[in-house]
Amino acid sequence: MRRVEELRLVDTYWEKCIDQCPLFWTHITSQASSARYTRWLKQSQNAPLHVECRSDKKFMELLLPHTARWQSLVFFASSPDAWSSLTRPAPQLRELDLHGLPTSNELLELFQGTTPRLKAVRLYGTLAPWHCNIFRDLRELVIDVSLRGHLDLRIQLEGFLQVLKSSPFLEVLVIKGVLDSRIDRSPIPEPIALSSLRSFTFHSPGHDVDRSFTAYSLLAAIRIPNCTFVSIKCDSPTPSLSDYPRDFWTPIVEVLQPTNAIDMILSPTRLYIATRPGVSPYLNVEFTSTPFAERMAIDLLKEAEFSQPLSTEVYLTVESLDAFPPVLEFLAKPTESDVERLPRL
Repeated sequence: MRRVEELRLVDTYWEKCIDQCPLFWTHITSQASSARYTRWLKQSQNAPLHVECRSDKKFMELLLPHTARWQSLVFFASSPDAWSSLTRPAPQLRELDLHGLPTSNELLELFQGTTPRLKAVRLYGTLAPWHCNIFRDLRELVIDVSLRGHLDLRIQLEGFLQVLKSSPFLEVLVIKGVLDSRIDRSPIPEPIALSSLRSFTFHSPGHDVDRSFTAYSLLAAIRIPNCTFVSIKCDSPTPSLSDYPRDFWTPIVEVLQPTNAIDMILSPTRLYIATRPGVSPYLNVEFTSTPFAERMAIDLLKEAEFSQPLSTEVYLTVESLDAFPPVLEFLAKPTESDVERLPRL
C-alpha cells in the first residue's frame, strides 16, 4: 500500500486516477496508523479486500466490520485467544492462511461457519479441528507443522482422511508434519479417490516405526490417478523387515503407478523414482547399503508399472556395482561408466 501512496505523488493526474479506482486500495496490512487504515477502507469502497494482519486489537476493531468483503486473509496469531476474533461470516473469502499458535479442539467455528467460496487453506505452525467449516470442498490444502518448535503438533490420520473425503476436487495437497493414528495396522477398506489432484507433497519426520507406518498408511488410503507431481519424504529410523507385512509396499505402488511424473524420496533408504511427461521416462534409483533398502527397491521395481513404458536407459546409482546383486540381476546391469556419468542426487 505504501507504493500506491507514492504513486499518487507523481502528479495530479496519477492522484486522480488512483483515488477513483477502488482496487488500488484493497491490499490491507497491519503496519500503519489507524487513520491510514480508515482511509484505505474508505477508498476501497465495496471492492473485495486482501488482508494481511497480526492479531492486533485496534487493527481488528477497524477491519472486522468489513469481513463480508474479505477475499483473502493472511493471519498471524500472537496469543492463544487470537482466533476468537475470526468469528464473523466471510462469504467472499477464497484463500485463508493461518500462522501461529496451535488451536484447541474446542475452537468455535471460524467465521460462524460461513465461508461458501473458500477454496484454499494453508496452515503454518497451527492446526484447526478437522470438523471445522474451513476444510470443506477445497482445491488447495497446505498443512505445515514441521518447523522446529511445532513437532509436538500431531496430524491425526483419521480426521485428516475425513477432510480429504469432504474435498473430492482437491488439486494441490501439501502435508509436512508428524502423523498419528489411533487405528491398527489393518488396511483401509475404501481408498479415497482424488482424481483432480495434480500436486502431492508429503514430508513426515518419523521418530519411530509406528509413526513411520502411519505415514505410509496415508499413501495406502488415497488414489491419485491424474497427479503429475508427487514428492514423498519420510525420515525415520531404518526398521527391520519384520516391522512390515510382506505385501505392505503393494498399495503404495498402486498409489504411484498411474502418475505421469513422480518425484519420490524416502530417507534414509534414499529411493528416488522419476518420470516426466512428454519425454521417454527413466528410472533413477539411489540406495544406502541396508537390507531394508534392498528389499524395498526390489519390490518397487518388480511391481511398478508407469503410465508410459520405461526407456531402455534405466540407471542405477549405488555406492558400488556389487552393493545389490539382486537388483543388478533384475535390471540390465549398467556399466561402471554409466553409473559414474549420473549426477548425484
